[in-house]
Amino acid sequence: MTGGSICSTNPAVIKPPGAVLFVAYYTVFLVGVEWTAPGYIKRVWNLDALSGVSAFGLPIEQFLFAAAFGAYWSGVYDHFMWQRSARRHAGGRPMPRSLP
Repeated sequence: MTGGSICSTNPAVIKPPGAVLFVAYYTVFLVGVEWTAPGYIKRVWNLDALSGVSAFGLPIEQFLFAAAFGAYWSGVYDHFMWQRSARRHAGGRPMPRSLP
């Protein structure tokens, strides 16, 4: 992965890294929750309503949620940062976005 692919405005390029990064962040968070409060996820999550598939002792649905949210959020972040960047370069006026 190159710096150009992370800084691209193409959604097909920015969404996968956003999904992977948020899955990594969310996994660290959930492992931290399980480490500081052992058994918390099994007591609080309704595991019977889920698929029953787990990875690293965590429901697979949590990883799917994290991937979907990371892909979504990378697009939202790109939109807001592009607007701010465009105003800065256009002297306060939004610049039209060129299509790839």
